[in-house]
Amino acid sequence: MLTRRSAFQIIASLCLFLFLCLSIALAGQKVCDLCRQPVEGTYWIYRNDTIVCQRCKETLPRCAACGIPLRQYYVQNDKKICTLCFEKLPKCSICSQSLTGKYWRFKGSDRQYCERCYRQASRCSVCGLPVLNGRLLPDGRILCPSCNGEAIFGYITALNLLQEVTAALGRQFRMRIDPVPSLILVDKKQIKEFASKSRPGLGVKDLSGLYDLETVGGKKTRSEIYLVYGLPRSTTIAVLAHELTHAWQGDNSNMIPSSEAYEGFAEWVAFKLMELQGETREMERMLKRKDLYGRGLRRMRDLEQKHGAQAVFARARGAR
Repeated sequence: MLTRRSAFQIIASLCLFLFLCLSIALAGQKVCDLCRQPVEGTYWIYRNDTIVCQRCKETLPRCAACGIPLRQYYVQNDKKICTLCFEKLPKCSICSQSLTGKYWRFKGSDRQYCERCYRQASRCSVCGLPVLNGRLLPDGRILCPSCNGEAIFGYITALNLLQEVTAALGRQFRMRIDPVPSLILVDKKQIKEFASKSRPGLGVKDLSGLYDLETVGGKKTRSEIYLVYGLPRSTTIAVLAHELTHAWQGDNSNMIPSSEAYEGFAEWVAFKLMELQGETREMERMLKRKDLYGRGLRRMRDLEQKHGAQAVFARARGAR
C-alpha cells in the first residue's frame, strides 16, 4: 500500500527528473542577456559576449555612445548611456558630465567642454577658454583659475620685471634706456581712456601697455609706462619690452610715433625677447594679431629674414 510519504518521494523524484530533462534540452540553447529568455532564431553578440535577441534589439533603447541595446542606463543631456561607456567617456572640464556626441577641445589645452558649457560659459580674458568660477576683475575681465595663478597684480612684482626687462634689452640688444620710465599699473578701462586722450590716432583696441613722454626744451620731464595688471608673466614681460623700446626710440629713432614701422619695431623687440626666453605661446599670440602691432611685427620679421637683425635696427634708427 502506497503511503503519503512514499507518494511525496515519488512526486519529488519525477520533478527532479523533469528538471534534469529540461536542463539537458536547454543546455545548448542561447539565452538573451537582457530579457533572460531563450533565444529563438537570429541573435546578436555585443561586447563582453553579451547576447541580445531579436525582440530586445528592435524594442530597447540604445546607448548613445556604443549602440548596444539597454535595460539599465544613465541619462545625460537627454541621451541614454550604458554603464561601461559612462565610466569611460571623457568628462566636461566645467560641469563634469560625460561627453557624448559633439564636444570641444582647444589647441594647446587638455581640457574639453560639452556643448552647453562651450556655448554658455564665460570666457577667460587671457586664454579664451570657457570658465565657470573665474575671477572677475573691476574692469570686467574674467580670469580662469590657471591664468589667475600666473597673473601679475602686485606693483613690486611688476617693478622688478621692469628692471629685469630693462637689463635684458641692454644685454641682448645693446639698447640703453636712461632714465628708466616710471611704472603705473592700470586696468583695461583706464588705459583705454588714457589712450583716447594722449594717442587718439593709435587705432589699437586691445591695449595692454602705453608709453607716455613729456619734454621741455628737448629734455625729458616725464617718462611713464602704463601697464595693465592681471596679465600673465610672459605677456607682462612682452608688454614692458614693447613700451621700453618706445622709450629707447625717443632718443635713438626718427620713426613717426604710432606708425606701423614704429609700433612694429617695438613689437619685434618684444617678440625677439620672447623667442630668447622660449615663450612660444606668447610668440604665437603676437603673430596672430591683425592690428597695427601685428602688421608691424610681420613687416619687421620680413626685413629680418631678408637682411638680418642689423637691418631692422638700421631701419629703426634712421628711417621715417
